[in-house]
Amino acid sequence: MKRIFLATILLLSAAARALPSEKECLRAHPDLTSPVEMATCTFDLPGSEQAFQDALKTTAATPALKEVQTRWLAYRDAECAYQSDERTGTMASSDTIACKATMNRARAAQLHSNAAK
Repeated sequence: MKRIFLATILLLSAAARALPSEKECLRAHPDLTSPVEMATCTFDLPGSEQAFQDALKTTAATPALKEVQTRWLAYRDAECAYQSDERTGTMASSDTIACKATMNRARAAQLHSNAAK
């Protein structure tokens, strides 16, 4: 478990460097007004979902992988709900967006790594 956590941290720190800053998001989207919109931009949720889907395409679509992915998505959603559980309103939504984007990127990296083996 500690190895997975450390690997995830390393992957996320590398991925985080490529994400836009709040200033870059405001320059590109001056109409951003809510923390949810800002989190969606700074954590690039759509980009993380695309990276995740692209990584899935590089792996063999076996019944076992489909089962694992179904369970992983349930785990991701539950983990992100747990992480934002004590927050309310837009802060909870922002936390959930950040969590999902981060976990999507980590899973994409893991899938690419598995495909390279």
